[in-house]
Amino acid sequence: MYKVKFGASPEEHIVEDLEELSSYYPKTLSRIIVANGDPLALSTKRLLKVSELIQKYFPEINTISCQSSIRNLIHKSQDEIDQLAEAKYNDIYIGLESGLPPVLKQMNKGDTQEQEYETLKKLKNAGIRYIALLMGGVGGYDYSNEHVIETAKLLNTYPPKMVSIITTGIVSGTKLDEMAKNGEFK
Repeated sequence: MYKVKFGASPEEHIVEDLEELSSYYPKTLSRIIVANGDPLALSTKRLLKVSELIQKYFPEINTISCQSSIRNLIHKSQDEIDQLAEAKYNDIYIGLESGLPPVLKQMNKGDTQEQEYETLKKLKNAGIRYIALLMGGVGGYDYSNEHVIETAKLLNTYPPKMVSIITTGIVSGTKLDEMAKNGEFK
């Protein structure tokens, strides 16, 4: 899907981006989105530095938003999550996709249902809002009902600010395409 290998931008590139943004937007900007991948894969120390830079250029920022996966949040301690909340990282789009263990495994998500619950609990404890990114149909016919039920349980336990559902598509040449062709995914 991505043509460029994931990597962290050097600080000087972040500064250049912020300087450019500050030439277009007022210093009173209250919300900013840190884009391009999964910024929360960075160390907490690095994320705090990025927040410091953002607040230098936009002192009235009160929300830093970004995307994340569970696998990049699960390893952060409650103290680290609390620090991120204090640093204004308080609106996180999380690609949950499903709350059903066999579906997460089939997708190679890199996390488990237990880790989803544990991570969302940390976010709630820190006062960080999250937006749930889900995939409709990802359970296929065999897991359809269980996928909906388990995902709803997760969302009811830790209610998101918003839910965004995308439809599962089968792309030619992928493992899911192969599974569909041999009848493993309907």
